[in-house]
Amino acid sequence: MRRANGEGCWQERTINGTHYHVFIISINGIQKSFYGKTRKEATLKYNKHLEKSTIISTKKIQIMTFSEYANKWLFEWRKQNLSPKTVDYYDYAINQYIKKTKLYNMQIGTINAKSPKEIRKIFQDAVNTNKNYSKSINNSIYTVLCLVSKYGFTMADFVCNYMDGVDKLTERDVETKTKTKRSLTYDQVMKLWSEMEKLNTEEKRINGKPGTYVYGMNAYAILFCCFTGLRWGELSRLEWNDIKETKNGTNYIIINKQYVYIKNRDNKATTSKKYITKYPKEEKVRLIPLSSQAQDILIKVKERFPELHKPNNLIFSATGNPIADSNARKTLHKMCLATDVPLISPHELRHTFASILLNEDQQNLYAVSSLLGHSSPDITYKAYIDIFEKNKLDTIKIFDKMNKTDN
Repeated sequence: MRRANGEGCWQERTINGTHYHVFIISINGIQKSFYGKTRKEATLKYNKHLEKSTIISTKKIQIMTFSEYANKWLFEWRKQNLSPKTVDYYDYAINQYIKKTKLYNMQIGTINAKSPKEIRKIFQDAVNTNKNYSKSINNSIYTVLCLVSKYGFTMADFVCNYMDGVDKLTERDVETKTKTKRSLTYDQVMKLWSEMEKLNTEEKRINGKPGTYVYGMNAYAILFCCFTGLRWGELSRLEWNDIKETKNGTNYIIINKQYVYIKNRDNKATTSKKYITKYPKEEKVRLIPLSSQAQDILIKVKERFPELHKPNNLIFSATGNPIADSNARKTLHKMCLATDVPLISPHELRHTFASILLNEDQQNLYAVSSLLGHSSPDITYKAYIDIFEKNKLDTIKIFDKMNKTDN
């Protein structure tokens, strides 16, 4: 062990086959270790810790509860690098689910004083506490615990990465199983189309005077989603100037923004949630060619609401405000009940779009993945694995047909 400029000292350690340079120093009477694959990396971590220590002392960190530390990590140390939706996601994991564990109110100093085996048990118990929820919820809990633990270890606030050796829950472990993705067939979509065009009559008035439409803007948005596969936030943020035309006359829409519904953290706000516009990175902006059905819907909206047809106006809004998912859900359920179509959610209209195309031809995988805005075809494949499994069975039956031909 050698001194570094008269302050602290250096060691070299190998952990799980990886060689580390370790800078060790006593801060406020508490020994801290800063790991790096090079001395420069370890020194950078030490300097980051010093920057943070100007805001909060090491002793104060040790008497913090894990929840206090996790919230500081989220709202003071990491928030500027996260999207508002991700902040909501992590906030909910910490203060809704991790809150139900014993870990939530444990002090950092108390955790640090325990052996690695005891620490692993504390965190494994915290992961296991929410087994009655779905795998996706447990994934969010596990992710947050890993991120906070890695950060605390990097900043030398934790004696180790608390989540080392802690197992993630699998689908088999959780009590609430992941629901199978629901979708409609093309015939069922066309039933909704007929319902979208329904008028009130003298004999049956559902919503309005005879000769007027039963449904408003929501119905057009619902059917447009079926034929474009847009996320509801993308669809509700579409403006008329997002419709483009190529030189060969093909119409398409450009998806370069979406509405995101996030928690309203303004203490003076009268609502708990608010809409913000989220813009994707340039490489994630996508163009979606419009089918004849999608174009027909746009024509119907123009004809019915001509006064709203202005470049910067939202396409699917009669008020200037986005259609809330909850309002769309109510309209969709009314339409499904009226047509004897299975009840689905607005988000499952996106699954309907993908399922119809993939059931028609599984070779559409790459094109469908691009249309959906997935980062890779693997995501699309995993999301619609049932369709591809069915295709395997259909493919192997080719041998049966060939055998019959030979006989």
